[in-house]
Amino acid sequence: MTGRIKSNVKSLSRLLIHPIPVKPVLVNAAVRIEDTVVLVDLSGKVFSNKMTSRNYFGRGSKAPNLFKALVRLGLVTAADIKQHETEVEADLAARNRRSSSQWILDEAGRAGLKLSPKQRAQLQRQAEP
Repeated sequence: MTGRIKSNVKSLSRLLIHPIPVKPVLVNAAVRIEDTVVLVDLSGKVFSNKMTSRNYFGRGSKAPNLFKALVRLGLVTAADIKQHETEVEADLAARNRRSSSQWILDEAGRAGLKLSPKQRAQLQRQAEP
């Protein structure tokens, strides 16, 4: 099973990460940051103990140390990581804005509050995907 980092940055999205195998592997490079271990074997295959059963790495707490390790190994650049983090923050802000706007519209309807046409139009624009 291999994992990918879900990203619009090509160098990150192309990178395949495998779980650390049970059998011994000849390692070319290794990095450990806190509880994250990343290995590169002689053929260039990347292994990590943070490989999960999912097909891609999400935006959880495991990613920052993994990113630092990939930069230290020279597999990606710090600029790629910065671009990825910027895009993730922008996506998260847009998703939060949409869900908040939809929640306000729903709750105003349940509470029987009347929104002005201008307020309703603004909230509907923000709630659109």
